[in-house]
Amino acid sequence: MAEQNHLEWCKVRALDVLKSGDIPGAYASMVTDLRSDSSTENHPAIMLGMQLMMGGHLSKPEEMEKFINDFN
Repeated sequence: MAEQNHLEWCKVRALDVLKSGDIPGAYASMVTDLRSDSSTENHPAIMLGMQLMMGGHLSKPEEMEKFINDFN
């Protein structure tokens, strides 16, 4: 349960950054927060997000919001 709580905390913080329009910052927030806890430090969303960003698939706020909300 602690892992799920940490993951939800990471999502809330990333979505707060995203509200300001900072798409890369939202991803960076998510990665930093995921890596700050041993239960999520190697979460698959870290690599997936990087691949999607580099491919231009998370370039719109709504794309990043969906990405953040959809992973678990």
